[in-house]
Amino acid sequence: MRITQDHSDPMNEHAESILQQYRELKPVYEKMASDVTSRLKKCFADAGIIVAAIESRVKTEGSLAGKLELKGHKYSDIYDITDIL
Repeated sequence: MRITQDHSDPMNEHAESILQQYRELKPVYEKMASDVTSRLKKCFADAGIIVAAIESRVKTEGSLAGKLELKGHKYSDIYDITDIL
């Protein structure tokens, strides 16, 4: 009789699935960051409001991986994560 153990970790598979979604959507997030920043600057300028800086960022894959390692069970997919952009 041969006994084998299943070494797959469903959490790792789940996290990898979300990371793959992130990789596919990253160009969309980057474009969105640029578009939103441009629109905000225009709105402020049109309203005569002086703003020193508007910053945006897309969460890095490493940062997302760390978040998923700690709290991945809370998210069913990439759309449940609120701080990607």
